[in-house]
Amino acid sequence: MPETAALLADIGGTNARFARCRAGQRPDRMIAYHCADYPDLASAIAAACTELAITPGRAAFAVAGPVGGDRVSLTNHHWEFSIAELRRRFGLAECLVVNDFEAIANALPHLPESSLEQIGGGAPAPSGTKVVLGPGTGIGVAGLVLTGDGWRAVGGEGGHVSVAVEDDFESDLLAFLRRQLGHVSYESLVSGPGLVRLAHAIADMTDIPFADWSGEQVSTPADVTRLATAEPGGPAGQAVAVFARLLGGFAGDLALILGALGGVYVAGGVVSHLGGQFDRAGFRQRFEAKGRFADYLAAIPAYLITEENPGLLGLSTMLSPGD
Repeated sequence: MPETAALLADIGGTNARFARCRAGQRPDRMIAYHCADYPDLASAIAAACTELAITPGRAAFAVAGPVGGDRVSLTNHHWEFSIAELRRRFGLAECLVVNDFEAIANALPHLPESSLEQIGGGAPAPSGTKVVLGPGTGIGVAGLVLTGDGWRAVGGEGGHVSVAVEDDFESDLLAFLRRQLGHVSYESLVSGPGLVRLAHAIADMTDIPFADWSGEQVSTPADVTRLATAEPGGPAGQAVAVFARLLGGFAGDLALILGALGGVYVAGGVVSHLGGQFDRAGFRQRFEAKGRFADYLAAIPAYLITEENPGLLGLSTMLSPGD
C-alpha cells in the first residue's frame, strides 16, 4: 500500500527529478523522467507517485522559471500549471513551488565538504552572503543571505543579463552572435544549448571546420565535449575554453554584486558533464579579473557542487515539519 510521505521535484527544461522525503530525513528514492515524455507536470507527478509508491500529503517543487503567482511556466519547456489546481488534484495539505536555484541556494549550508570541489584559493566568511549559479538547459542564479531568522534564499533571473567579454576574440564573437540573436544573454551562451551555439559560431566565424565527425550533426553538449577532446584547438575546443571563461566572469560579477564573501557555488549538469574538459584555471582567472577588485575576489572561494541533486536537498529543508 502507498505510504504517506512528502513528494519533492526538481523540474528543469529537459528532466524532472522526483524523490520521496520522510519527515526529518533527507530525500531518497530519486527517479528522473524526460519532460518531453509527458504532456504536462500533473501526468509526471502521477507517474512518480506510482513509481515511488507514495500518497503525498505535502509537496515541494523547484522549477526552472520565475515563480510569482498561481500560474507558473517553465522558461525552456512548454509545461505550465496552476499551483492551486495541483494542490486540489493531489489532495495536498501543502504545495510549495519555488525557483530551482532558490532551492539549491537553500541546500548550501547543508552540503558536506565532500560534495564541494574548490577552484582556486580563498576561504568563506561563515556569515557571508553566498551565491549559486549553474548552467543546464538554461542558467540559474540565486543568493543566500543570513538574516536574524536564519538563511534566506533570494531568487532571480540573472542568467538573462547581457554578456560581458574581455578580449578581442570574444568581442568579435559577441558581435557575430549579436547579428544572429540580437540580445546576447549569459543563458544564450553559458548553458547546454549555449555551448553548442558557441562551437558553431566559432566554426562559422573563423571558417575552421569541425574535426571529422563522420557526417553526424554537432547538436548536443556531449558532441562538443567529444570533439574538444579530439581536437582541443578546433572550434569545439575553443568553445569549451570560452564557456569556462564566460562562466568565471559571470560568477565574479555576481560575487561583486552580492558581496558574496561566503563563497560562490557552481551547480548545473553541463559543468559536471564536461569533467576534466572544464578549464578551472580559465574560470578562476576570469573570476578574479576585475581590475582594482582583483584582491577582493581572490579572497572569495569558488566551488563546484558535486552533490547529485542539491535542489531536492534544498527543497527538503523548506517544507514545514511533519507529514
